[in-house]
Amino acid sequence: MFENLSLYVHLPFCIKKCPYCDFNSHSLQNFLPLFNNKNNNNDELQQLYIKNLLNDFEQNFVRNERLNFRKINTIFFGGGTPNIFSTRNIEIFLNSIQKYFANDGNIEITLECNPGAVDNDKNYKNYKNYKNYKNNSIFKQWKSIGINRISLGVQSFNDLQLQQLGRIHNAKDAIYTLENIVKYFDNFNIDLMLALPLQNLQNAISDIKTALSFNPPHLSCYRLTIEKNTYFGKYPPPLPNEDLCIDIENSIKQILVNDFKYNNYEISAYSLKDNWQCKHNLNYWKFGDYLGIGAGAHSKLTFTDNNNYNNNYIIQREVRYKNPKKYLTTNDNVNDNDYIENRYTITEIDDLILEFLMNYCRLNIAFSTSEMQQKIGIKNLFATQSYQKFLQNLNIANNKNFITIHNINNDKNNLKIQMTNHGRLFLNQFLNIFV
Repeated sequence: MFENLSLYVHLPFCIKKCPYCDFNSHSLQNFLPLFNNKNNNNDELQQLYIKNLLNDFEQNFVRNERLNFRKINTIFFGGGTPNIFSTRNIEIFLNSIQKYFANDGNIEITLECNPGAVDNDKNYKNYKNYKNYKNNSIFKQWKSIGINRISLGVQSFNDLQLQQLGRIHNAKDAIYTLENIVKYFDNFNIDLMLALPLQNLQNAISDIKTALSFNPPHLSCYRLTIEKNTYFGKYPPPLPNEDLCIDIENSIKQILVNDFKYNNYEISAYSLKDNWQCKHNLNYWKFGDYLGIGAGAHSKLTFTDNNNYNNNYIIQREVRYKNPKKYLTTNDNVNDNDYIENRYTITEIDDLILEFLMNYCRLNIAFSTSEMQQKIGIKNLFATQSYQKFLQNLNIANNKNFITIHNINNDKNNLKIQMTNHGRLFLNQFLNIFV
């Protein structure tokens, strides 16, 4: 039951917040004065943030006997714009937790990167080994400290569309960054947005063809969504109509899957081979456990429930303080501070089933009811009313062509379920059946 877990590290600062972004991200220029940083020194802020990350990890992993026997097999630095942190500060963090890495040597360590924030000489002049770094590209530096996967937020190679999105990079920046990434990294992802303001089908196809010229092992292609608490939410830009959005999505999928043989293994994720699938995100989608540290980070953790006579497991959610100032100014003493604003246990079986489906059904693979039972931690699941309700809802979904059901050995407790192409297109309608 207790497999290795993933570690998500949230680095919330960026050079400029994009108008569509609803992530917990904060403009560095706006944040430093609020923090009363005397010298407006970015590196001082970075060092303090890294110190708090390590305190958070110490308190909530190292000193947690229910968790610290497990090993970390993926790390994902997300943001924000993680690559505005100096290589040295990221290296300090990784070196400090290295003894908790899985021993198989296959740990995946991903750094999200913004093409407009790539700097070959970031805060290294104060580093004692600066002379060994000053002639190396930032990409080589990242690789030297253990980063082995880059996720590049290109979004588009069209300058007009990038301006509409409020991005700080242009097409040349993205191409330059990719030209350097491919020199040092075999494993990288290109993020592209679809159905952008002023985008037509030809623009979208041009974007995907430019991306494919770099032979990326992984691509993430997803539609721009307008979120309520964003600038675009208040001042929505003109978007392509729904018919054009569908044409764009279908055309991109056809090019990637039919012409270039990518595996559309998750709704918006494409990989050339199975070994290029994002291990970190796969763990999320398969309802695996993860520890999230940093401002606003979320965790999902499974523990033995020693107070339950059925010997079930409990699934616990954690949410860190969202405001970086609150996260940074909490007590430095790890004995007194756990950085967690909210911690709760998911107790209802119906809720556990729904959460499992919300994640796993994004994947283009089948799941078994026995796997679901294991992941949600209810040993007597098949004897519960919730499971009987689940079976009834499966039949409704099957009748709507959202799923296929394979009954193994004529056993209703041993089913194999897979989303159809139709079901993946209408995932929210499928999930509403189980609400």
